[in-house]
Amino acid sequence: MKYNNGQLFIDKLQIASLSANGICVDLQSSGNRTQIKFDKSTDKRCEISCNIGKMILNKKHLMDSEYPNFLENNNNIEIMKIRLELQPNKICNLMDFSIRLDLSADCIADKKTAKESFHWIPAIKSDEADIIGDHFFRSPVVISTYNGKGAALIPEPEYQKDYTGASKYLDLKYRKDQSTNSKSTFASITYGKKRLRVSGHVYFQSENKSFQVDETGIDLSFYLIVFDNFSQTEILPKITSFVWDLYSKTYEKSILPQVILFNKYALYGNGMAMQYLWQKGSTANSGGICLTTLRREDGVIRGREYPDDIWFHAWFNNMRTAMELAWFGSTENNIKWMKRAKDIARLLLSAPQKNGLFPTIYIPQNDSWVASSAHGGGKDLYSLPDCSWAAIWLRKYTNEFGEIAKTDEFLKRLRDFICKNQDSSGGLPCWVDVNDFKADMRLNNTSAGALALWFIGEEMIGGNLSVKEQEINKIVLQKGSNFIIDNVIPQQKFEDFELYYSCSPNTIGYYDKNTCMFAQNSLALQWCTEALRVTYLATKDKKYLEWGTFCLNILCLYQQAWSNPNLDFYSFGGFGAMNTDGEWNDARQAQFAETLSNYYDVTEDFIYLRKAIAATRAGFALMVIDENKDVCPKNYQGTGVQFEVHGSSAENYGHTGEDKRSYQSGFHWGTGSALVTAAAMKKKYGDIWIDLGNKKAIGIDGIVVNEACFNDSSIFIDISTLEDVKEFELKFSDKSKADDYVIKIESYLTMYYENSRTYKIKKIT
Repeated sequence: MKYNNGQLFIDKLQIASLSANGICVDLQSSGNRTQIKFDKSTDKRCEISCNIGKMILNKKHLMDSEYPNFLENNNNIEIMKIRLELQPNKICNLMDFSIRLDLSADCIADKKTAKESFHWIPAIKSDEADIIGDHFFRSPVVISTYNGKGAALIPEPEYQKDYTGASKYLDLKYRKDQSTNSKSTFASITYGKKRLRVSGHVYFQSENKSFQVDETGIDLSFYLIVFDNFSQTEILPKITSFVWDLYSKTYEKSILPQVILFNKYALYGNGMAMQYLWQKGSTANSGGICLTTLRREDGVIRGREYPDDIWFHAWFNNMRTAMELAWFGSTENNIKWMKRAKDIARLLLSAPQKNGLFPTIYIPQNDSWVASSAHGGGKDLYSLPDCSWAAIWLRKYTNEFGEIAKTDEFLKRLRDFICKNQDSSGGLPCWVDVNDFKADMRLNNTSAGALALWFIGEEMIGGNLSVKEQEINKIVLQKGSNFIIDNVIPQQKFEDFELYYSCSPNTIGYYDKNTCMFAQNSLALQWCTEALRVTYLATKDKKYLEWGTFCLNILCLYQQAWSNPNLDFYSFGGFGAMNTDGEWNDARQAQFAETLSNYYDVTEDFIYLRKAIAATRAGFALMVIDENKDVCPKNYQGTGVQFEVHGSSAENYGHTGEDKRSYQSGFHWGTGSALVTAAAMKKKYGDIWIDLGNKKAIGIDGIVVNEACFNDSSIFIDISTLEDVKEFELKFSDKSKADDYVIKIESYLTMYYENSRTYKIKKIT
């Protein structure tokens, strides 16, 4: 560690600096800042006296042995843990307690400004006075990079609620380099504590009130990572993995928030949906689960935009829900669920298709269809993302549960439309006029087109195309993915209908000049991530996997790596929605779990499977069942306009930036979606998954693997389970080697089935 003119530098990499005026102790109404003179004789601790007490700065350089996977004897990356502590002489009232790090402008080459390079902060601003409150601390980190150099600040997790009234906050500002005449800027990162208030939907500002600190003092602790000679695609996965391992290590040892087995969630959820929400379609053999919530006003069930409406939408999609009805129907021998899954597919196929596009909202009351939802669309506009999402799940359903007449023709017409309407840039429309089929200019040629690419890619790698069509679709897929790489990723413009036509009042293309970031939505991030994955699988060009993994790791920054003590529910594993809104445990977390598992399958990076399982379980945390009363106590209070039915779910939690549950928005964006992912994970990985390449084991349904010891011919596994786990299935990453090992689990009998190359495990009673 080096000190230069009162500044603190990391040993070899003089990137991040802390100066005396970067430490703030703002006394009530005084605005005083302590001036610290660093002691050059020590690199671990410096202690000084100030006008209100004692200030202590502790610094610990973390070694390779502590983080071997991260540091890997690499001289171009370093980690330091820094703790700033104030020990006052007496009780005092503070307005602000913070520390600021400047990223050295000397590192900027070719006059490139830091704000034009990849950077990240958990939320953006609507006003210069906004700061990033700890309500956004899902996977909290601020990252700034430029020309291969950069730094990341990660707050130390605190697992106890702070009762002083102060909240943690982060801030990111760009300052001009005053040392030269250039227009270069450098990033300045602040981490601190002060009283905050919600401002708008959803941002935070200082409350301009003091908080009390007694003689026990106050502290800030964080990790600082500095790096040199790393591309953004190389460094981001390292940082997100570090954040996950730091925050999640306590929670991954627990089965929570899962409290019952997946099949029991299905019995509760599907039982409720069949009783209250099923609506018949245009024929005797068609129908769907209507998009309704239960209103306090009159105690009746209503639709969202039309009476008892049935949606095939990018949020609420009956066709996706049909997958879990069919799968759990088969495992539970429930013929009714299986039949109704097929009825949903038949209803979708009955939609009047024109030029490949089709309406995605069915109104049973008058047997009619509406082109798309009022979330940016409406009666006069088809939604290409909605059509593509429904099509993906229609193909998945028929692949797994049997062909349905006219499916191939239905999907081919949609593929043809996509191929014929791709822009020369590679972009695609979001909405299309129902009359002249011209693209609506809003969200045209943006990341909103990535969902259509995902559909095209799934069709290609699934072997559903002729040789000629393969050639045509491959060109479309590559052009579209190149558009994402060239036009979306550099600016992080992950935008879709939800970003502008839902509850967060963003103008199209909203750019925050304070953080120098665009508004972005995690749903669009998923679409780009998956489009790049299927393009890689279709072409074997590794650049698509590289950039797809990069997008995935941005998406991971929306995942809740811990259970926030300031929120009254078990929040580990879920996902937020966007960088301008306050949701925790949003229903999208379930389908993000499948994307994480898809990348695990391709990359064999085990951390993606760990995150996928956490997100799968989080999908049930807000479900209204008796067993969840300790997981989310406020579920049972309902809202001002809704009451609860056993088996329903809230859409998310903390939506408005406050500690309270949110509204229901329908079965498909909650319980139904969680069940789809649970079924997919269990079908793919069983109840325990053995990864032979990584020599790791992980539990899926109601099981946590405490330890797994791999020997040449045996695997010893120690597990914890839910009480109802009596027997389960164990699967291998390499089935051909399954019979090479003896599986030993204390108190369980293992039986190997050669035909399926799986183990059935039964508890000894």
